[in-house]
Amino acid sequence: MEKTQTTTEKRKPRRARGSTASLSILAAGEPFIWLTGGALVMCLVMIAVLLWNVAQIGGSTFVPLDIVEVKLHDGRTLLGEVVVDEERPLTADDLLKDSSENQNHFLTQAVEEIGSLKGLPNAILERTKELAVEQEATEKRLSDAADSLNRITKEIDGKLDTVAARRRFAASDPTSKRLFELKTLVQSLGDRIEGIKGEIEAAENAANHFKSTTSDASALIDAPYEFKLYGVRGLLNLLADARGSENVLHRNRKLRTENYELTNQHYTWVADYQIVADSEQLPPDAAILERTENGRFYGFPIEFIEITPFKLSDSLQGLKSAVDFLSANQYRIDAEQQQTLAEPLSEMQAELAQAGKEALTKEIASHRADDVERIDFVSKNDATGEYHVFPYSEDAPIGDIAGLARTWVDSKQFWERYQEHQSSVSGHRRERNKLQKHDLGHEYARQERARLRVRQAELDYDVEAVANVDALKDIRLSEAMFASSLSGADEAIRFLQSQPEYAELVEIATVMRDGLKSQMDELSVSTTEKRKQIEADFSKLPDAVQRIIESTLETNEEAEEVSAEIKEQISALTTETNRYQLVIRTCDDRVAAIPLGSIVRAYKANSLTSQDKRTTYASRWWEFLADEPREANSEGGVLPAIWGTITMTIIMSLAVVPFGVLAALYLREYAKTGPIVSAVRIAINNLAGVPSIVFGVFGLGFFCYRIGAYIDGGPVNAGFAPMPPAKWFVWVGLLAAFSVAAFISGIISLSGRPGQQQSVFRRFAGVASIVLWLVSITAFIFVLAGTPYFNGFYEANLPNPYWGKGGVLWASLTLALMTLPVVIVATEETLAAVPNSMREGSYGCGASKWQTIRRVVLPQALPGIMTGMILAMARGAGEVAPLMLVGAVKLAPELPVDGIFPFVHANRSFMHLGFHIFDLGFQSQNSEAAKPVVYTTTLLLIGLVTLLNVVAIWLRSYLRKRFTAGQF
Repeated sequence: MEKTQTTTEKRKPRRARGSTASLSILAAGEPFIWLTGGALVMCLVMIAVLLWNVAQIGGSTFVPLDIVEVKLHDGRTLLGEVVVDEERPLTADDLLKDSSENQNHFLTQAVEEIGSLKGLPNAILERTKELAVEQEATEKRLSDAADSLNRITKEIDGKLDTVAARRRFAASDPTSKRLFELKTLVQSLGDRIEGIKGEIEAAENAANHFKSTTSDASALIDAPYEFKLYGVRGLLNLLADARGSENVLHRNRKLRTENYELTNQHYTWVADYQIVADSEQLPPDAAILERTENGRFYGFPIEFIEITPFKLSDSLQGLKSAVDFLSANQYRIDAEQQQTLAEPLSEMQAELAQAGKEALTKEIASHRADDVERIDFVSKNDATGEYHVFPYSEDAPIGDIAGLARTWVDSKQFWERYQEHQSSVSGHRRERNKLQKHDLGHEYARQERARLRVRQAELDYDVEAVANVDALKDIRLSEAMFASSLSGADEAIRFLQSQPEYAELVEIATVMRDGLKSQMDELSVSTTEKRKQIEADFSKLPDAVQRIIESTLETNEEAEEVSAEIKEQISALTTETNRYQLVIRTCDDRVAAIPLGSIVRAYKANSLTSQDKRTTYASRWWEFLADEPREANSEGGVLPAIWGTITMTIIMSLAVVPFGVLAALYLREYAKTGPIVSAVRIAINNLAGVPSIVFGVFGLGFFCYRIGAYIDGGPVNAGFAPMPPAKWFVWVGLLAAFSVAAFISGIISLSGRPGQQQSVFRRFAGVASIVLWLVSITAFIFVLAGTPYFNGFYEANLPNPYWGKGGVLWASLTLALMTLPVVIVATEETLAAVPNSMREGSYGCGASKWQTIRRVVLPQALPGIMTGMILAMARGAGEVAPLMLVGAVKLAPELPVDGIFPFVHANRSFMHLGFHIFDLGFQSQNSEAAKPVVYTTTLLLIGLVTLLNVVAIWLRSYLRKRFTAGQF
């Protein structure tokens, strides 16, 4: 008892565990919570700032701005929208680059603000003090560098005593690099010291110069440049001191002045000192014209012109046809007949001119009753369909007059006229573009498909036919031309016969017609012989080829007739859109007549009401979303890029999700853990870190130049050498043998009762099956690449590839390969998160492995799979680098999706919003002018990706409910 008590007394009391407030906070993890929360807030703030910046700039791109007119001291007048307004320090170099008028005005105002130039020499000498300090510091650095150079040089000289040793040292030793750097530094510092000395001397000379001159602004204005530079620097220092600031700040604005065909520039920077006082204004009549070509036009509308084409009556038209025929074919008659024709022809021309003037007089009289200020004549360029207005004159040649121009000069009237006709002209322009792009393009495509059928028949039957088909087409065109000329001759003769006073000219006209007919007969003889030879060549061809040629000729004839009708419609619409012109006077008093057909939108910016501004803003957004680009993509819409982005993203998702999910299912549910599976997982993770441009190079080389070229023209077109037939059949036999052996081995490895332990023989059969299948796949590749019996599906298209070029399919597959690790990793993680108890419960109910995966695992993993798809879509939709190589283009003539079967054309190149942003920002004619559209397109791309993700999230929720309801 005593021993126990003694032991208890000797035992030291246990130290009490301290508990402080700080330890409690650390134990609860509150600092870490604040740290993680702060990191989250920082990330959200950065994302919000990014989105706000893009939305703010991109959303304000289409806001209509006021038009500012300013007059400058150098005599220029500028008119435009202010897009940048900032303050920046004024430097002497910037000022001296300006015009002499602007310089002189600023210098005069600055001297008046300072009072005099008495302090200018001292201000210039202040610069010499700064230069002296810089010189002293530079000399110190030069001295240190020279000492280091000398020390290293002495060390090298002591170690290296031969030329060979010095060369080895220069090539390998790191000290040689340091030696070279020191030599370069010493030389540059020496040059800088010499420059500083020269600058100090020049500043002192300038100070002495201004000491001996007057103290007003003329001393600076008239000074030589070498003195003026230092004088302006000193003056800016004095001005900054007088204003109590470090620098002389001035307001600098960037005006969007456009009128590119007249000025060759889009923007002009204007400083406040350049502007004449009280000259800045917002003219209410200034207008902005957004055009289909050459960008915007800024000016003052002064006239509206409506052109009425002048049409001759039937009798005058017959007279004009007779005069034209007789005048153009005088070389077909002899000299005596030409003398006989001269006087009557002159009388006919005079009669035509007089009748035409009488008709014009009546036309003018009928129009003078309208509220028209002026009537002019119009000539027409038949090649372009453009009209040119020239003043009314009674002596104007009737042959030059194509119509009358009615002109309104009253501001209210001509603006009402413009608004009245603009919508109809815009409709005509859209209809013309539709005819050119779709209808006429469809007929050209029909002819091209027919030609390719003939070309394919040539390849299939080893004959020649395309050249003869083209020759027949040329013969038909020449015959049609002569037939038209002969028809004109008959029309002229009929008119002369109907007019008794011209009866004597009928015989001469008949001689001309006979000459034309004989020329046509000579042509007919040669063409008949050529046609017979071609028909004889065709008769020797196989019946199938003859049928194809007959079908091609019929198709070409039909397509040419339809194309001629479409071209007439296009010409009529072009004439109609050019009938109306808006005459604009620029701020520098130049006048331009702009056809309404080239005007997309026109408005007087300074006279817009709030509702007008909202309407203009909305119409610009609609144009951006629903129209095609123009002006090198810097204006217009991005509809082709939207369709291209959506199409590529959907095809990419359809390709990457099934393969990614299947790969993840095998790796997680079927594959046994081992070195091969580990290597595959490492490869997948490494694949996620490969730069995207590498995938683009792979897609170009593999998909475009191998797979696509193989589809087009077979092994030879893809760069493979076909095997000899005997060798190829040997490979086919080996392929068949290996495939059968692999199949049998697989059956053996899977045989046996369920649950029975696998024997060594069956395990060996399983390994052998895998090896044999790999060998079979290799043999299959060799058989495909070396087949001598396949020349491609589009051999007739060569050398123009059909699949062997960039296209939306190859771009989608390239991005699918790039985003494949994202889907695999996300699916694997989701599959791993499914509880094993659910699998075991399914097995306990008697379900097989596949039934368990399909009915239990996949429904539980579906949200994660869809998450992987969403991540893949988001990454693929915003990629640019691979697309530059495998299909994305600056301007795609055709959409990858249209209304022509098969509706989705996977071989076509396409536009992409990401590539569109890159093109505008770095390859545009004027990147500065395209900057607002870059932000707007970025905003649209973010919105499009968000929309695709929202659709995918909705689909994920829908499928989750559906599969959850189907579980047992």
